[in-house]
Amino acid sequence: MDLSFNVGTSCFNLRACAVIVHGETLLVMRDQKQPYAYLPGGRIKLNETAQQALIRELQEEIGIQAQIERPLWVTQAFFTEPVSQQKFHEIGFYFLVSCKENETLPTINNFIRWENGIEHRFEWVSFDELSDIDVQPEFIKNRIRSLPEQLELLLDFNQGSPDFG
Repeated sequence: MDLSFNVGTSCFNLRACAVIVHGETLLVMRDQKQPYAYLPGGRIKLNETAQQALIRELQEEIGIQAQIERPLWVTQAFFTEPVSQQKFHEIGFYFLVSCKENETLPTINNFIRWENGIEHRFEWVSFDELSDIDVQPEFIKNRIRSLPEQLELLLDFNQGSPDFG
């Protein structure tokens, strides 16, 4: 059971996200439902750690055995999803991730993977180009060049106030 639930017109979501860097590029993904790019990862299940969830999600989405290097950020974000207009309160765990030894990930071209009949398009975006695309969470654009050595707590009001009324 995912730790995501609706309360009225709002949704609480607990998510684990991968920051996968190759040189000066960041791996982002897109799907058919969202107009923006976002980081690979997914919802955390009940009785599952954020780390376990991320390793599971990367196996499901990309087909890799991931290795978590270190935690980067824990965020509390408040936003309205642009397609459904649903309001979200999301707690996100962001980790620097690499592939386990003997695992490879395409690093030159963009690539597509399918999960449960849903197409996921993965693309490597240069740090310089991040400011030109809609990537969520937006804070990643400013923080990708100087990843923290220790866990940081962030509050993200990028798409609105937490006062949903």
